[in-house]
Amino acid sequence: MNINPDLRAAVTAIKARGPLPPISPVLSWVGREYGDGECWKFVRDAFDEVGGIKLPDDYYSAVTFFTQVHPGGAEPYIPQPWDVPMLRTVDNVPILVLHPGLVIDGERFMQTWGNVGAGIFRLDDERISNRIVGYIRLIHQ
Repeated sequence: MNINPDLRAAVTAIKARGPLPPISPVLSWVGREYGDGECWKFVRDAFDEVGGIKLPDDYYSAVTFFTQVHPGGAEPYIPQPWDVPMLRTVDNVPILVLHPGLVIDGERFMQTWGNVGAGIFRLDDERISNRIVGYIRLIHQ
């Protein structure tokens, strides 16, 4: 497999650093303004401003820096801080459009939705849990 040397260097740098710091500063972002469709920008900003890791602007390029830690579904899973839950944006739609959030603790996560900005939501809320299709985690953790 041919891997972009810049990408290889970035992955190596992330693996070499220590664990991510506590995620608690992100809690002060409740209400922070994000526009419609800026869910990845929110996650990227948290990794940059709190975690000290710059991820690509483009979600599809950034996925390379993550690994799936749980496929979603009925199997029990307790997510860890900094995990990224991937949610379907609409129920019963054949096209899968994913929406990322950011796990705060084993029960809550933050996301942006529409034009309302960042907010905290319970992972066990049926409106949320039914849409989770999996969790991804930064490769170094």
